[in-house]
Amino acid sequence: MRTKLISSCWGFLAIILIVAGLLFFKASLPMSDNTQSQVFEVKSGMTLKQVSQELLGQNLIRSANAFQAIALIQDKEKLIKVGEYYISPSMPAAEILQRITSGKTVLHSVTIPEGYRITEIANLLEKRNLVDKNIFLQQAKNVSCWREFQPVLLKAIFFLTPIILESALLKP
Repeated sequence: MRTKLISSCWGFLAIILIVAGLLFFKASLPMSDNTQSQVFEVKSGMTLKQVSQELLGQNLIRSANAFQAIALIQDKEKLIKVGEYYISPSMPAAEILQRITSGKTVLHSVTIPEGYRITEIANLLEKRNLVDKNIFLQQAKNVSCWREFQPVLLKAIFFLTPIILESALLKP
């Protein structure tokens, strides 16, 4: 009788593990076959839970809980980097996690014509949603914040992210 009870418990446990494994597998599959990428932004201070909820809300993953579990299993829950990323609904959850922990963010190409005044540059960058014009103009007067960009400023074409600009402009 006792052996029968033990084998019934093991059988029940095996069924639960198989069902949980199948649900986890299904939840980690791509959301759809749509290969059209969209920009997904990880904002400063966002937690893994907030990122997974946002991904779910934008129909990029099937399950926020499965995404969080994958991050915990891969020990990447604290490695998510702030920035904008190209994410496609056809990407599996593990690939999305790899993308947002890699730090390879979207780069915005900006051409600043020779002779542009600082106000024209501010307008151009604000129109591209890269900076707040007023903060840019205020910080542009601070010469020390531009030392980081000195080698790049010799070129007419820049590849910037909002995070690069924000960190450079908001330095004391």
